[in-house]
Amino acid sequence: MTPRLCRRRHSEQEDHLEQAIALAARAERVHRQDDAWPHGLLDQLEDILERTIVHQQREQSVVFPMLMTGVDALPGETVDDMIAAHEDLARRWRRLDQRTGGFKAPVHACGTWRSLYALCERLHLDWQAQVDLENRMLLAGRAARLRNDTEAAVAHAQRR
Repeated sequence: MTPRLCRRRHSEQEDHLEQAIALAARAERVHRQDDAWPHGLLDQLEDILERTIVHQQREQSVVFPMLMTGVDALPGETVDDMIAAHEDLARRWRRLDQRTGGFKAPVHACGTWRSLYALCERLHLDWQAQVDLENRMLLAGRAARLRNDTEAAVAHAQRR
């Protein structure tokens, strides 16, 4: 993926998260007294957006430029940091999924509430697919090579 495509993809993700935040704010104003409304959802979406932006900026400024020179250009700590960021965001998405009951709006939910859940579910699935691709194709291979290199170096040192 070229840097320009990455920036465009990241921009689309941010735009969609901002749309979800706007929908959540509107639905929360109307449904804040409803026991079925997932109180705290707006804050949770804002947190996911903030962490996503920080993560994507790091990818654009550090990871993707290194990858353009070859996967082996990624230092082990960068791989570990990116995988940790993916795991952190995965936990946040799982909590959002749980808070919304699997993105299933109650029968009495308005159109905004239903649209919000549909958008959140789509964003969650899209994010999972992208992270899975990054972890499998870019980071996991590099992490495995780093482990093998480290094990080989240790074995070599022990033979001396």
